[in-house]
Amino acid sequence: MMKKYVLSVIVIAFILVSFSIAAADEENHSIAVVDITQMDIGKLQEAVDDGKLTYKQIMTLYLERIEEYSQMYNCIISVSETAIEEAEACDEIYEKQGRSSDIFGLPIIVKDNIDVEGMVTTNGSLAMSGNVAEQDAEIVAALKEAGGIIVAKANMDKYAEHSQYSISDFGRVNNAFDLSKSSYGSSGGSAVAAAASLAPICVGTDTNASIRVPASANGVVGIRPTKGLLSTEGITVCISERDTAGPLAKSVTDAAIILTAMGNFQADYTQYLSDESLEDMRVGVITSLSYGSDEIEGYFEDALDIIEGEGAEIVMMNFSLPSGYDADVSAYRQVFTSAMDRYDVDVAVYLTIRSTVMSHSQAANSIGNSNGWAIAPSAGAPAMTVPMAIDSYGMPVGIEFVGRCYDEGAVIGAGYDFEQALGLEIETTLAPPLYEISDEISDLLELAEQPVFGQIRGYEKEYDDVLNAYQEAISYLESDYYDDADADEKAETLLEEYEKSISDYEESYEKWERNVNLAGICTVLAAIVLYAVIIIIRRKKKSAA
Repeated sequence: MMKKYVLSVIVIAFILVSFSIAAADEENHSIAVVDITQMDIGKLQEAVDDGKLTYKQIMTLYLERIEEYSQMYNCIISVSETAIEEAEACDEIYEKQGRSSDIFGLPIIVKDNIDVEGMVTTNGSLAMSGNVAEQDAEIVAALKEAGGIIVAKANMDKYAEHSQYSISDFGRVNNAFDLSKSSYGSSGGSAVAAAASLAPICVGTDTNASIRVPASANGVVGIRPTKGLLSTEGITVCISERDTAGPLAKSVTDAAIILTAMGNFQADYTQYLSDESLEDMRVGVITSLSYGSDEIEGYFEDALDIIEGEGAEIVMMNFSLPSGYDADVSAYRQVFTSAMDRYDVDVAVYLTIRSTVMSHSQAANSIGNSNGWAIAPSAGAPAMTVPMAIDSYGMPVGIEFVGRCYDEGAVIGAGYDFEQALGLEIETTLAPPLYEISDEISDLLELAEQPVFGQIRGYEKEYDDVLNAYQEAISYLESDYYDDADADEKAETLLEEYEKSISDYEESYEKWERNVNLAGICTVLAAIVLYAVIIIIRRKKKSAA
């Protein structure tokens, strides 16, 4: 009996402690009036313009997500110590002259084989823990020049050697949708970070499939640009003839914005974001590639129907594929370009991964199940994977678009049109928002957009109280309210005080008005009485005469 009692006490105590810890964690999280996990780059910038977010607040919210979820996923190796200061600087610049680009002030996570000045570049190896970069990689310099802020460096497969998983000396990266599944690689950390909304901008590198395969497995968009489009200076390359950096993001739009900035704005890839891009396109299907299980192939067939429904013509293509990863890039580029010309197609499509996402154990014993290595890396051609389905296991499935070298526009346009026509909403449930939207702060922000309650003409008494209450409420928004644990309560109090000041002012005016009216009535009555008295006196005088 005593044992049961003790056990019950222990269980109850454990539950109470768990709830206490959860409550404490919740209290320690910042608040906001918008959900950053549902916001793309454009919406984040719009929130800044509307006064709903500052760049410091954005950085704080993403840093909290990194702290909360990165250990579960094991997707981050290091975090910047200067990110908050840089965000504060962006707020100052924005107040004086506005933003310099679409990525201005936003957090960026880069794969840990890309140099960031002052941060360690480990390549996933403990042996390189002292390898502090003396200068930025050229693509990082371009992102910083555009106002972006490096917030963290992502875990990866050690020395970027594998695409079926990301395992480094810092641990194994877990899939964003299922921790028992592989993140794929070698840019697994970047893909998971994008999927889990740890940053709106993520960057990886691709030797054979290392951006597109993890992007597909984690339900995000990944672009491998034409080899040579972006500099690899400051990047630890695996195969120099093949390696390139590229963006990973939650939408084609964001990926196009990021690629534009990475290329130092030499080209604007957002100009190709049209929901009519597929109209009159000829889209090739490479028949010599494998299309996996019946279920996965079924999703691909459905995708082809959507592409065709958007006005494209589907063309079956059959040409020789490289036999291994050692294909000569320049020679195979000619083979691929000749095939595209022969079949007169604008882009070609195939499954990024041929089966459902593998478990960790399956990935460890596999040489891979991807089509991603076969075309784009060997031809040095641009390719982009876009989510096209969630399979029966609850895992993302991606379709890949590939085009001629330096024709990123066709790839991005086709992928965007498909994405918009499909309308797939894909979000991991393992990394939910850390805060509830604050109604009180929302009301305070709405108040800030409105003029103060107007003075009633001719009545100044107690109006200063209205002005002071309004100013006090608005001033709170200029503080770091999102870091204040009592923000909701304070906002509610400020709103109540402002409303009370208005009520008191109106009540005072009504009282004053009543008194004025009463005084007026009394004056009129006195005048009437006086007039009556005068009439009576006159009549008496007249009668006496």
